Amino acid sequence: MNCHCGRKAVAIVEGQPLCRDHFTQWLKGRVREELEKFVEKGDVLAVAASGGKDSTSLLEIAHEWARERDVKLFAILIDEGIKG
Repeated sequence: MNCHCGRKAVAIVEGQPLCRDHFTQWLKGRVREELEKFVEKGDVLAVAASGGKDSTSLLEIAHEWARERDVKLFAILIDEGIKG
């Protein structure tokens, strides 16, 4: 299955196959939309991160967004000592 640009799709979002670049663009847009609803200039935002792909991606997107808007960002990481 291919993205509308012709490249191989890596995800299907809202019924549309998306390549890596278009999926990343869609994800950044959705995260930014949600942040805009709840966080205002000068606020402090804390993001809990496990270190996995999902939370690391969220943290990266939030970091980029926060820098653009004078929002202080903190990452919350807890090492539970679980191996694996």
